[in-house]
Amino acid sequence: MIDGMGVDAAVCNRSARIVGWAIGKVESEYPDDVCLLIVYGSYVNRTEGPLSDVDFYYVPASERAGELCRTFIVEDIGYDLFPIDWQGLEGLSMLDEPLVPLLGASEIAYCRSPADRRRFEGLRDTLRRNLADTAFMHRKAVDALSRAAGHWARLLRADDLCTCRSLAGGILLGLSDAVAYENQTYYHYGLKAQPHDLRAMERLPDGFLAGYLSLPEARTVGQIREACDTLIATTGTLIGCDVATLNLTAEPDVPRQEPRAIDWARLAEDYGETLSTFNKVYASCDRGDAMLAFISAVCLQDALDDVFSGIHLDVLSAFDAADLPRYAEHVRAVEAQLVAYIERGASITRYPSVDAFLGAN
Repeated sequence: MIDGMGVDAAVCNRSARIVGWAIGKVESEYPDDVCLLIVYGSYVNRTEGPLSDVDFYYVPASERAGELCRTFIVEDIGYDLFPIDWQGLEGLSMLDEPLVPLLGASEIAYCRSPADRRRFEGLRDTLRRNLADTAFMHRKAVDALSRAAGHWARLLRADDLCTCRSLAGGILLGLSDAVAYENQTYYHYGLKAQPHDLRAMERLPDGFLAGYLSLPEARTVGQIREACDTLIATTGTLIGCDVATLNLTAEPDVPRQEPRAIDWARLAEDYGETLSTFNKVYASCDRGDAMLAFISAVCLQDALDDVFSGIHLDVLSAFDAADLPRYAEHVRAVEAQLVAYIERGASITRYPSVDAFLGAN
């Protein structure tokens, strides 16, 4: 357990029952269609809070396993049970994306066969070998720095606070990955404990942690650019990479467009998935954790822009590290706006208790 993070007994019980439901569902209905059911995140790390969900996924063995994929809301907590195929897990073992804890810091809740377990553990071995390979991890650090530089190229031409903060969050996450990879590690506890993990790293860029923690306090576009510029330069120095030599060509901004045909039922499901990110913002604000509130809000804005492009929802312009309770109320207002939009065409199914969910599923 991370210092300062307690475990809520009621949440543990709720989470255990949800995991038990998933295991029973696979065993009774999909025993030949699912290779593995994997749990990770706060449930495994024992860092659960009142608004914590269960992070879990499964490895499909057949097309029929697609029926198991679902999102649902229990006690105003959003859950998302989703598939990752073997190819996706192989990508995680090669650190092709920053979701490494899904492989390296997870537990097997259900396994179809010893062969499936050996294959999964083999990928974990590959991950460990890659983490021990200095040259390999340095290349990954450079790749992460390049991704951050791509966001920087867009930040230079952005002028509204919402977009600038969103891009700054992308820069911060990319640079944080670059620092971790250069230290031949990753964030075992995810975003929740990034500062904790950074402090434990042997090599940090000069002033990186202070700049990382102060970025949420930037209030203007100019301050955001200045802070990101400094963080990129100092990270490049640590890695031994001249940022000026990186390809700063960024993909063009895609204008928001109202979809021609709205799939209201799909939007209701997407809300169930996004709800967990709303709750991460609320939980961070309740704890007075401005850093995690900012990063969670960045992730939330990305989800809103990507999934709910038919309605412009801005959660970042109003971010205020000095008044998190007020900011949480702003985000709640945005969530209410989103719910009202979805309920124009579909109802959102909510289960008031685990018993109600289990009885219906």
